[in-house]
Amino acid sequence: MRVRLAPWLRTSAGLRLDAVRMRVRSQVRDNSGTVWATVASPKLTAAIGPWHGSELYVSGGFGFHSNHALGVTQQVDPDTGTARRADGTIVVPVSPLVRTRGAESGARLAIGSRVQTSVAFWVLDSGSELIYVPEDGVTSPERPGRRHG
Repeated sequence: MRVRLAPWLRTSAGLRLDAVRMRVRSQVRDNSGTVWATVASPKLTAAIGPWHGSELYVSGGFGFHSNHALGVTQQVDPDTGTARRADGTIVVPVSPLVRTRGAESGARLAIGSRVQTSVAFWVLDSGSELIYVPEDGVTSPERPGRRHG
């Protein structure tokens, strides 16, 4: 939905709904299965400036990243054959979809009808990072992550 509040100010809001189905057929029967997940991601943007095609903007909202399917269905450590890893920690399936939160601000500049450029600053926070070690066949959740640029 877009709303122009003034000739120099426009806003937009949106909602995105995503659904995933993860199906795993593992050599370890207990690590096989199918998992469904959905996530709704609202977003909001505001932009100012009718300065000959140039504007300043700020955007924010939620999103997601999908975890590796083997970590979503994992119940048994492939090396130990039990619900405990070699280091004694318990095997816990991870969430299929992890919430992310992001924001961006910047400027867009149009020179004539053929040249456009942008500069932006952004940040993205993730609820967790999932590490998959293929040599060990192990997937484990790690701490939340932050990226920016």
